[in-house]
Amino acid sequence: MTKRPVSKKQTKLTTPARASKAKQAKKAKNAKPTKSTKAVAPALDALDLELNHVVDCLQKATALVPKATLRASDLSGELRQCQALGYNHLAMYALQEVGRWVEAKGKDKVLPAEFWLRLADAAKAMELDPFIPYFLGKADGRTKQTWDDVEVGLAILARELPKPLRTKYKATAKALDAYVLSKAKRADGPNPAFMDLFDGLFELITDPRLPVELDDAAWPIIACNTFDIGLSDGLLPLSFAEVWWRDVPPGKAKKAGKKPAKKPAKKPAKKPAKVTKRR
Repeated sequence: MTKRPVSKKQTKLTTPARASKAKQAKKAKNAKPTKSTKAVAPALDALDLELNHVVDCLQKATALVPKATLRASDLSGELRQCQALGYNHLAMYALQEVGRWVEAKGKDKVLPAEFWLRLADAAKAMELDPFIPYFLGKADGRTKQTWDDVEVGLAILARELPKPLRTKYKATAKALDAYVLSKAKRADGPNPAFMDLFDGLFELITDPRLPVELDDAAWPIIACNTFDIGLSDGLLPLSFAEVWWRDVPPGKAKKAGKKPAKKPAKKPAKKPAKVTKRR
């Protein structure tokens, strides 16, 4: 399973595409070039190209989902709305949820590896890197995991973690050892001790220097702790990745890795969820 370093950057490609490009082109044609327009034009062109790349990835990923599967998932309307409004970040999320629905049904073979690779490309272009490890794992054919698998994976990581990574992630390795050796009774799902450990642990298991032999131990942690889209405040909100259980209202328990699909957000949340710390 190929891993990527996690980014804390927020995407600039989540707003709808600029309207009336014909009018813009006409205005630009009649306008006299200035030093400022000469400097800005290449940047705008690069942004347009990147935005087109994201849209292309999402459209091709959508085309790879059988129509019957998309209808059965009850996410086709949400996906169409997101794509029509240019909400690329939410369109990517809706496609992830289609994949998770297929996964829960035990029908992973319905979606080809290219579906997940297209989503990984879109996430990378939108600087939503925390989504990428799950997408690449699914592209590699990895399967649904349970919280028992997470506990086993944590124990293997604590036992097999190489010394250089133990040195680099000293605090995380120490907390991981303490978690594994603890005899406290833990809930079936993300518990407070795991939540405190998660940020450093996710950075560790997505480090490119983690031996490939430990990919099987890292996968359950990735598969049971997938990410949602969070929105910042403001007139032009930026999107960011947040692990799904950080969006769970207090007092409402959820099983690990299971959550209802989100509706396309037209307004940002009043209080955005805590942003995961990243390198």
